[in-house]
Amino acid sequence: MTPEFSSYDSFHHVALEGAPQILDCTYCVLTGWEHDDFSAPFWRWYWNDRAGARLILPHESVEIGAGETVLVPPHTVAGTSLDGKVGHLFVHFTLGVDRAVTPGKVFRRRPSATERALIRRLVGAAEAAGGRGGGLAATFLAQALVNLALGEIPEDYWADRLLDARIARAMRTLTRDAAAADNRTLAREAGMSTDAFVRKFVQATGHTPHRFGLRLRIERAAARLREGRLGIDEIAEAAGFCDRHHFSRMFKQVVGTSPARYRRNAG
Repeated sequence: MTPEFSSYDSFHHVALEGAPQILDCTYCVLTGWEHDDFSAPFWRWYWNDRAGARLILPHESVEIGAGETVLVPPHTVAGTSLDGKVGHLFVHFTLGVDRAVTPGKVFRRRPSATERALIRRLVGAAEAAGGRGGGLAATFLAQALVNLALGEIPEDYWADRLLDARIARAMRTLTRDAAAADNRTLAREAGMSTDAFVRKFVQATGHTPHRFGLRLRIERAAARLREGRLGIDEIAEAAGFCDRHHFSRMFKQVVGTSPARYRRNAG
């Protein structure tokens, strides 16, 4: 049976080399999708089977029409809202190239006949797997959809967006240990002053190094909440927070809901 939940899913690691890497692929029936600040350091691809959902950007509200696909670049801050109920297919992925994408711009389009056929197959595979994943075949289907969507982005969007190798190295350091590295250490490893390093990091990612690392910790904690094997106190400790209260406060700040409610909605 298809699960019903309001979904914000996990980010496991930044892939800075190679092809697009699928982090998560899920089909669910959304009955609630209310977030004030919904940002993540990975790409998001959405498809809904009917109208009613929208992304609320700082300067516009983007309706997600029935059968449309929406591609959201990393670090794009957007609220979300939903009227009614929609069948919702999403794919989270990293792009695998050292590029500093421009947050805040989303790409909405009507899928081709080929994409619609892939979507039907992917929804079927996800439903057969209980909503999440669907095995290796589903991963390949998701990659095909992601590549087709990326191929429709205008070429000039990618022009002159090579990510500074020093920032890419800092992102990899934070990915390995999101809580350990401080700005001064990261700047020294990059061969830059602390102020210059932080300024360039924000330009490239949309977040300070601290905020970037915090989001990594929270998103990994969200994955553990979804898995359901550990208690919230254990997850807070594994994520490097001093206690459950601090973890819950930071989790709500990033995700928009408490860890306990997030787990209930994802169940």
